[in-house]
Amino acid sequence: IKHWNERERDIFETYMYSGLSMKALSMIFNTSKSSIFNSIDASRKRIKLKFGEDMEDYFNNDFERI
Repeated sequence: IKHWNERERDIFETYMYSGLSMKALSMIFNTSKSSIFNSIDASRKRIKLKFGEDMEDYFNNDFERI
């Protein structure tokens, strides 16, 4: 994530850690809801492509902690 452009990283991190709605994010980042949705969707796809099944297990809480 640290290698993404700053805006995409900020949107994704804010979305993941704040629990704010896409409408609220669109107001914070001064952009449309569809732009926020597309950015988050693209970010998730990047992560899924890179980490595949491990990330799905993480999001579904289907993993064991060591």
